[in-house]
Amino acid sequence: MARATKGTLIKCDPSIKQLIIKLNNENNNNIILQTIDNSYNNNEQESILLIDGVYLDFLKMELDRMLSKNIFEEEDEANV
Repeated sequence: MARATKGTLIKCDPSIKQLIIKLNNENNNNIILQTIDNSYNNNEQESILLIDGVYLDFLKMELDRMLSKNIFEEEDEANV
């Protein structure tokens, strides 16, 4: 018997996909429901993931937090 699962499609680049996979692994593999084959798409740099919609807000918050760690502000030229 077929089983339907409600989810949200996410289109992202490979670096964001890796962050989502990391979060998925840390959360008992509950976030990602399916990785969608995007061979029909000419832009092979994009990934499509089906995620559990319950985790959408959590995912946005965690990605913002993770990405903000990687932002470096330019130092003042006088301090160099």
